Amino acid sequence: MLQLPRFRVLGEFGSEQLQLPYGIWLDTSDGGAITVYVTDSFMEDFASSRLPPVERLAERVKRYRIAVDAQGTLQAGYLDAFGDTGEAGALRMVESIAGDPAHGRMLIAEEDRRVGSTLREYSLQGKYLGRNLPPFASDAEGVVLWDCGGGAGYWIAADQVEPTLFRLFERDTLAPAGRFTGARTAGTDGVALGGPTPRFPHGALFALHADVSVAAFDLGEVARRLKLAPACRG
Repeated sequence: MLQLPRFRVLGEFGSEQLQLPYGIWLDTSDGGAITVYVTDSFMEDFASSRLPPVERLAERVKRYRIAVDAQGTLQAGYLDAFGDTGEAGALRMVESIAGDPAHGRMLIAEEDRRVGSTLREYSLQGKYLGRNLPPFASDAEGVVLWDCGGGAGYWIAADQVEPTLFRLFERDTLAPAGRFTGARTAGTDGVALGGPTPRFPHGALFALHADVSVAAFDLGEVARRLKLAPACRG
């Protein structure tokens, strides 16, 4: 954990529980300590994509509680692990994770195309809620919540075709709400939202391109072209 703006190292956590961590999401909704969710995509054999025994899929997401005390020292504690072990809700190969405290849900990327890559809906307490989004054409990768205020907004997720297809879903119902691509942006894993800035007054979606660079998409333009909710168009 690094402190901005000088990137001073405050400490670390998770080394005793995590084997192959990928995605991370921070829940700051209660105004106190932060709850951190980390996906852990350990395998029985990584080279052959052989999955661990089904009972170990209950350890796919690790949860931590962290805070920084008055002396600037990181305080971190491990809470638990979770993951469904049923056919429909299991997280076989997992990377990205993001949450929406206002609706009590998280979306977690299931990347195993042998069962159909998708996003699975979990509660903030780690319970599979019985719903998966429509199957992705390739790997379901980076996922982020675009909060437009007043309860409006959309989920944005990367479908790792070429170029990357960015899929939008309604924040409340999770119904498909549109899609867009860039001219070259491909191989996207991680995504993040930023802004507003002078260049992007309505914010931007930043997306990894081919593991070598970052592309930026103007969210105001996305909202106008896809005729999204007025709150997101600025």
